[in-house]
Amino acid sequence: MRAVTGCGPLSGSKQDMSVNTYTKGCYLLNHDDVIGTRRVSYILYMPLPYGKPWKPEYGGALELYPVVQGTAEPQPTPTKSIPPSWNQFIFFEVQPGRSHHSVEEVVVDQGPDGYQRLSISGWFHAAQPGEPGYVEDKDVTMKSTREQLVRWLPLSVFTAVAIPDRLRSDMISFSFQ
Repeated sequence: MRAVTGCGPLSGSKQDMSVNTYTKGCYLLNHDDVIGTRRVSYILYMPLPYGKPWKPEYGGALELYPVVQGTAEPQPTPTKSIPPSWNQFIFFEVQPGRSHHSVEEVVVDQGPDGYQRLSISGWFHAAQPGEPGYVEDKDVTMKSTREQLVRWLPLSVFTAVAIPDRLRSDMISFSFQ
């Protein structure tokens, strides 16, 4: 993983992982995954139903965004769109102000076959205190902030997403620190 991404020493004890399912109307806003010591993001796709190919017109693609030259802000249009495919494993280095990505809205109905964009995603973290290769991170100048998110996206974007009020603030801080 280190040789491919150039991310530096990774932790042997700290990783995060979650299972995610996206059905019609689900999407994930543009973000860069910069939280704490995250160094590599990964996604293992298992779109349902098993054995039926996921078509690009169903939505749910991982979208990658370049940055506006001379800034850490993402351009408004993705330059790469990767639709999910069974057993496809995608990973990339988490780079403050550079690794912007989103998940395109899923537009296919579940129907009788149960179409869902199912995936396992997570992060490999930098070496932790006491592990080989640990280096204290003192550079906080490029960390994403909640203020940056609010400035970049109008609040109405969040209210348009059906997220209960009690979770809305957690969701914002989950993607941006």
